[in-house]
Amino acid sequence: MWLDLIIAMSCGGAGLACGWVMHATNTGLAALTDGDSNVVPVVTNEAIEVVEQTPERISEVAEKLRAYARTMAADVDAHQTTVQAVNNQLNADQSGSPEAVFQAITQLIEANELMQSQLHVAQDRIHDQALQIESAERRAETDALTRVPNRGAFDKHLARQHALGAGKAGTLALLDVDHFKKFNDVYGHRAGDEVLRVVASILHSRLDKYGIVARFGGEEFAVILDGCRVDQAKDLVDAARAAIGAREIVFEDKRLCVNASAGVAELQTGEAPENWLQRADDGLYRSKEAGRNCSHWMDGTTPIKVAASEAIAATQAKAAANSSSTSPTGEQESATDKKSVSEAVAEAKPKQKMFANLPDRADLGETFDEVRGRTQSTVSMFVMAIRCNGESSTTGMRSLMQIVRATLRSVDRLGCDDDSTFLVFMPSVDEATAQNRSLQICRSATAIGMGKSELPINPISIGVSQVRAGDDFDGVVNRSIEFAEKAKVDSSEPVLIAPGE
Repeated sequence: MWLDLIIAMSCGGAGLACGWVMHATNTGLAALTDGDSNVVPVVTNEAIEVVEQTPERISEVAEKLRAYARTMAADVDAHQTTVQAVNNQLNADQSGSPEAVFQAITQLIEANELMQSQLHVAQDRIHDQALQIESAERRAETDALTRVPNRGAFDKHLARQHALGAGKAGTLALLDVDHFKKFNDVYGHRAGDEVLRVVASILHSRLDKYGIVARFGGEEFAVILDGCRVDQAKDLVDAARAAIGAREIVFEDKRLCVNASAGVAELQTGEAPENWLQRADDGLYRSKEAGRNCSHWMDGTTPIKVAASEAIAATQAKAAANSSSTSPTGEQESATDKKSVSEAVAEAKPKQKMFANLPDRADLGETFDEVRGRTQSTVSMFVMAIRCNGESSTTGMRSLMQIVRATLRSVDRLGCDDDSTFLVFMPSVDEATAQNRSLQICRSATAIGMGKSELPINPISIGVSQVRAGDDFDGVVNRSIEFAEKAKVDSSEPVLIAPGE
């Protein structure tokens, strides 16, 4: 009787141990085979190589786990066969002699020791494979260039924090390196890569302990400060932004200084994740519009500039004091030898007198390239050129700017080409909507008596052009301005739209 109990416990113990190992194996397989989209998210261009290699590596690990599962099943079957043979032997020998019982117990002990050894080996192998799976998942969620979390990891974190609701989710911030495209053009992409690495390092070291710092795309970074209210978050983000401007980046024989702009928004009650992101982006856009190198936090839908704290002022003063330092070659360089991106751009072209705070054609072109890159040209986009053909006084043009602003959506971007021409970049809009908005601007401007002229021309004329496949931003703008010029002399039609494809 007691021997039957020993045999039952032996089988049961092996079954439980094996069950644990098989469960671990199945868990690993489930993590691997539950759709590659969960393991390998869409990442930025610099991480394409990781994305391409990860499925092969994961497939290899999955096959090893399956092999371990098959081996484990065979080992368990062999163990159970041995136990059953001992049981049959005892049932056949009815004498119950001590020698027969001792021999049966010895066989069971040996079988259990062998099974225990096999279980330990399987456990070690599965643990090793689990570490490899974790490493693959971590690589898949890491930006290859900057080594901070990528957009896929950020989206997951955003969803988790958003689920906590307003008051608990925290504050979201978007930061963008100012004039980065032109910086790449002047200094080269390798220098641009180094700038992105340094910026990521500064943000990570200062803000990662509060939540997550991720590369959102291109030269833009996203931050979530978990559970942090906007009153505290805006100062933390702005201090990190100021630290970027204070850092001198040494790359080869170049001494580089860059600035960044930021937008900060706390989750509101009932707000969707995409709207939360949009408000942070609105704050970032306001910082760009206000001259860059600053931060704005969103009070609802109203952007408010973040006042520089004493710590930030000290950081900026230190940066100014270090404007003369030793170059990598050992030569002394003056402050004029070390130029920031903003300074280099300012030298490249004169600032507009009337609307220096608005993005110019080149700045809008950067936004155009970014939107096109994100949407892969799958959305309809238009560019509107609005010209004042009469007297373009400062007061009149500012009034026209307010009229234009009143028609804009949060995704539209307003800029200027010269003192009498506004530009509007409109993603995700159809031709009928673009035309209606143009006519609304013309009617509103005429109603307040803008652009009066003694000449037989339309005081306000607008040209609208749809973005075609292969268009660059300059080409679309030139086409819009050309149509605005035609509409200028056509008294019956103040708005002309260039046909799409």
